[in-house]
Amino acid sequence: MKKLFAFAIATAMIIAAFASTSVFAANDPIVFDFTKEASVKAIAADADGTENDFILTLADGVAFLGKNTDTRIEYAYDAADKAAVFTAHDKGGTIDPYFVSAKDDKGGDLPEAYHINTGVYKYLKVAYKTSAAAPKGATIAFLSDVQPAWDLNSGAVLYDLNSDGAWHYDVKDLSTEANWAGTINQIRFNVFSGGTPETPNVAADSKISIAYVGFFATEEEANAFEIKTDVPAEDEPTPSEPTDPSDEPTTPADPTPDNSGNNNNVPNTNTGDVAVIAAVAAAFVLIAVAVILKKRVKD
Repeated sequence: MKKLFAFAIATAMIIAAFASTSVFAANDPIVFDFTKEASVKAIAADADGTENDFILTLADGVAFLGKNTDTRIEYAYDAADKAAVFTAHDKGGTIDPYFVSAKDDKGGDLPEAYHINTGVYKYLKVAYKTSAAAPKGATIAFLSDVQPAWDLNSGAVLYDLNSDGAWHYDVKDLSTEANWAGTINQIRFNVFSGGTPETPNVAADSKISIAYVGFFATEEEANAFEIKTDVPAEDEPTPSEPTDPSDEPTTPADPTPDNSGNNNNVPNTNTGDVAVIAAVAAAFVLIAVAVILKKRVKD
């Protein structure tokens, strides 16, 4: 009887471990994709009209709020590079080029699928290039359940920039960052920063191209990730090789969509199903053993 009980406990633990591993592995990366041209809508932010904002909406629907051309930051799209180009502008002697997550034409929460659980997503990857003179780096600031107010010292992480003008795909380990905590619901990108988040040291009109910014569960996933930019547009059919009429017809492709990848960079929000199923299975194992033990006791 003791052996049977021990076997049941071991089985339940294995199922629980499988559930935990499966959920962890199923966390798709959270990627902000700038490889497709974003839509831009100008909005007046100040009553006196001295500072205009714009809403930048990415192809996947995620929106950001930025300051307009003559104030802080300017957005353009480079079709050749398939990347966003951000230009830093001088606002009254201060260079503070940033854009922040937006909702309803003002700063606000990211869509729930893009909330970043820092306990899971521990690696940052940024695809960028810049020739700006002497940039120290860039800043990602955020609001979370443990960081409810904007603070570029306690609620931000820095990453280095290389200004050689070539494309870089830099991966940063965030697990050692004291500020990387909680679940992030709003995010702000300062495309240039100096030695601290609040002191950009680049010259006005400095430019940086960004293809994507992504958050990953493991370093291996971050290093392996890429966004293919050479896929023809929907109205540009891919040319095919001439076929031999004598060839036997091939079996039609399975119309079921392949959800194994993350082609649209939208995080997988259904990872809890595996855990629920496994938990139920473990419960059934324990109940079955309890019934057997009770029956043996009666006998």
